[in-house]
Order: sequence, then structure tokens, then C-alpha cells
Amino acid sequence: MLLFNLIYRWARSSILGGGGFLLRLLYSFDLPREVQLGKNIKFYHKGLGTVISPFAILGDEVKIQHHVTIGIKDGNRAPKIGNNVYIGAHAIILGDITIGDNAVIGAGTIVLNDVEPNTICVNDVKMRTIYHQ
Repeated sequence: MLLFNLIYRWARSSILGGGGFLLRLLYSFDLPREVQLGKNIKFYHKGLGTVISPFAILGDEVKIQHHVTIGIKDGNRAPKIGNNVYIGAHAIILGDITIGDNAVIGAGTIVLNDVEPNTICVNDVKMRTIYHQ
């Protein structure tokens, strides 16, 4: 974890261009310097597989699990994530939407619309068998 923290701080600094390349190479973690990050953002599992649009805005105390995508839709319009938001593994958040404060986005959830504050969102997906021998 120490190595990740060092590279992360270097990538976020303006000194010597940063370590964004190393984050992508070692952890498949794409966090452009242009992303507006609040205070005390927590990337679990070293941000493994996480991709965040350079146009995204993340509030304070946001917690993000691995393999999360926070991306653009229709041009450069990216999500605005409120304060104290939890985003579960493999969640996909796209477009010009707002995730309200204290929201929880469950694992594997696809979010294309605004989420009200103090809301828990999950996709209601029922497993189905498509082939059986």
C-alpha cells in the first residue's frame, strides 16, 4: 500500500509531471490530474481497474471500490459525485449526472440518472440460465 500511496501522491502533484503512467501500468488505474478531487478520497484495492474521466468532480470522503468507471456521455459531460458517497466494485457511472451526498452505489450498478442524497442504489438483476446441457 505504501508504494501505491507514493505513486498516487506523485501523480496528483504538479511536480515533475507525476506518476499517472505508473498508476496505469501497475494498477490499471486511470486518474487524470484534471479530475477535481475532494478531501480524504479512498480508493480501495489500490484503485485496481478504476477509470475516472478528467471532467469528473468528486466530493469529500468518497470511497471507491475496484473496477469502477466514472465516465463521460454525450461529449465531455461527466458525473458530479457528492460528499461521503460509497461506490461499490464494478459500478459504472456515466454522463452529466449528480450523485447526492451520503449515497451508496451498489456493486455492479449502472447509473445513468441523478441519485438523490441519502439513497442506496442497486440494479435489480435476476440471474437467468441461457444454456444448460
